Amino acid sequence: MEHFKGWEAEAAWDDLKFGIAHNADFDKIAVIGDSTLQSWMIKVSDIFFSADMRYFQVNQKQEAMNWLQERKEA
Repeated sequence: MEHFKGWEAEAAWDDLKFGIAHNADFDKIAVIGDSTLQSWMIKVSDIFFSADMRYFQVNQKQEAMNWLQERKEA
C-alpha cells in the first residue's frame, strides 16, 4: 500500500465488510504508516477482528515483516 493517501467512507465500509467476511482467514495483519490516526484506527480495529493487528512506522518495515513471519504462539 505504498503511496496510500487515504480512503473515503464508502471504501472504509467496503474494507470493514471484507474484514468481517474473512475474519478467520488471517492470523496477523501488519499496517505500515506514518500517522497517529492510522495507529489509532488499528488499535480500534483490533477489538473487532480475531487477527492480531499491529501498526508499524514507515521506518519499521523490516520489523513488521519479521513480526509477520514469526510463528503464532500456541
